[in-house]
Amino acid sequence: MPQNAAEQIKIGESFERRRHELLRFALAPEAGRLAMAETYSESLEKRRDDELISTLAEGLKGQVNTHYAFELVNGQLVAGDGEPIEELLLRGLRSDIKLASEDNFFSFLPQRSRAELDNFRLVQTMARGEAGFNTLLEISPYNEELDTSQTNRDRLVRAAQKPYWGRTMIRLSHWNGQQMHIIKLSSSVEIFKEAAQRAFNYQFIAENANEMLAKPIRFNIVDNSWRYLPDKLSSTVDTVLSVRYGGEWRQGRPVSESVDLQKYVQSQTEVLAGLKRADRRLAKQYPDFEDYQKAFEREIYNCLALLEKRLELGKTNEKIVDYEAASADVGGMAQAEGKTYDACGLIIDAGKNSQTSTAQQTGYESLLRLENKRISCYGCKKDVIVDKKYLEKGKLHCNKCGYHLDVCTGKASYKKVNKNLTSQASGGRSAFREWWQRQKQEEEIKKIAQRQATAELGKKVTYLDVRRHEKQIRRRLAS
Repeated sequence: MPQNAAEQIKIGESFERRRHELLRFALAPEAGRLAMAETYSESLEKRRDDELISTLAEGLKGQVNTHYAFELVNGQLVAGDGEPIEELLLRGLRSDIKLASEDNFFSFLPQRSRAELDNFRLVQTMARGEAGFNTLLEISPYNEELDTSQTNRDRLVRAAQKPYWGRTMIRLSHWNGQQMHIIKLSSSVEIFKEAAQRAFNYQFIAENANEMLAKPIRFNIVDNSWRYLPDKLSSTVDTVLSVRYGGEWRQGRPVSESVDLQKYVQSQTEVLAGLKRADRRLAKQYPDFEDYQKAFEREIYNCLALLEKRLELGKTNEKIVDYEAASADVGGMAQAEGKTYDACGLIIDAGKNSQTSTAQQTGYESLLRLENKRISCYGCKKDVIVDKKYLEKGKLHCNKCGYHLDVCTGKASYKKVNKNLTSQASGGRSAFREWWQRQKQEEEIKKIAQRQATAELGKKVTYLDVRRHEKQIRRRLAS
């Protein structure tokens, strides 16, 4: 390493901070004169690659959890907009009954939504001080016994279940005298009946996933230990699995399984390349390490969401057209769901999001089946409601500007937006607004074309290559 670079780094600083300083040093205008020694640079980047791959693999197989608090107003727990949560759950139950009447496959849904409603009424009774307990632990395995074909799997996904992920949702509700705290933890765990008996001396009578959801465990806890109950249950499952099958288990999966996820992450070379480009850009943009680290953790969050979505939709082999667009939008989807990733103890989230819905905060499936998502459009930068039919397919569609994106690949286009002509204002202001929208759309088409051409050809991209991509986007828009 050159002496000048070493002088800028204090002894004992973290690897992350040292790498940040060295990256900035290498990106400085005098980089040609003061470049890092080649062998040191290669060693540094190799370590960085190993750490990134390890972090992403851990984040994919780790627990996903959220924690929200709700107020009691006039004897009812209410959502952020003031609507009683019980009324939301009743609406979800009615919707599930209708869905089951139309398709017999979904006959199990009313049973689940009734269990959720009954459990919530227990939670509300706790908040009113009318119960002899203040903590409720619900264990909600997905109905994997119905995952017998791709058609059935698609139906389960439509029903807000995740058979492809093998996770179970644990919901903990605790009333501390002022607020109802709900911790929702999703983890790859199983054998819950045996684990609950060991951890809490509780014997389940339940025979299937629906009955287990309908049999919550009650506690009366006066200290802060309630926060650790979901993790305690998860750890006990690992102990049971280790005794039964041997080897080391973590969050319901054999440790050896992490090798498969490690290989999956390593195979996503375009995703990793996009993340590293973002890393270099941020290192140049932020001279302060703390600001850089915060920004890069958001990039890690977006990357984890992209890797998860490609795995979920079976698009792991599809070419990335525009990493920046794909990662930003799928990260927005994950943020709208209130997702948090746990990578080796590093909790990675997208920061506070006022748009996170009650359904995502509580994890009630019956509410998840009702909702669309509010997501920031990458095209017009406005917060828009995205229809659930698009989200289930990994697509984002803006009904304001027509921007359409496959979040697994970053392939973007514009689709015509249906407008009610009778509601449009007439006169000069309307004409100017339409002209301005066309100008903004043209600018966005040029940006998308530039990114796609660069992703395809790298530094060899020419003006004609960009024009070719512009024409392709316009043809898709016109079709």
